[in-house]
Amino acid sequence: MGKLPQESFGNGVKHPPRSNSNKAVYVKGVDTSVDLQYLSEYLLNRGIIVSDIRRLTRRHTGTPTQVLKVYCREGSANKLCDSSIIINNKRCTVERERTTRVIRCFNCQRLGHIAAHCQNSKVCEFCCGSHGDHKKCEGNVRCANCGGNHPASSNQCTVYKSRYEALTGQHSKHPYLTFAFEAVSGKV
Repeated sequence: MGKLPQESFGNGVKHPPRSNSNKAVYVKGVDTSVDLQYLSEYLLNRGIIVSDIRRLTRRHTGTPTQVLKVYCREGSANKLCDSSIIINNKRCTVERERTTRVIRCFNCQRLGHIAAHCQNSKVCEFCCGSHGDHKKCEGNVRCANCGGNHPASSNQCTVYKSRYEALTGQHSKHPYLTFAFEAVSGKV
């Protein structure tokens, strides 16, 4: 009979306590020519200890964006969010990772459901047209949700903003706790 690897019994990866886990912070507006090692040293000089930095890329083309995802401990994340970062004479925006997510269908581009459950016809994310996946979009940019001049994936969409605000309000009030308490006490 063969021996099992030591990782089988907990001697492998150790997970830190939840309070010590890394937090994700986004730094927006960092020029694509800026080296990630340079930025790591820049933050370390400001007392912000970073465990990892990744540059986000565009989903369809793979080209780098001006958004960096920085992983650090809670204390460093707070310090990073409170600091003003200027790189190449450009002020960068710093924000925490959002805990509330608005679901968008990759089939019809509408909010609130996923493509696996979608019965609607396929729509382009950028122009709201019905051309196939194999064609590169050449139409004018138009949102499938509000009709604005941005792609359906934009967080500038008024429908997205209202849905996001409604969801964050729902999560902060915890209405399901009240319902559960009423169900247990027999008032339902």
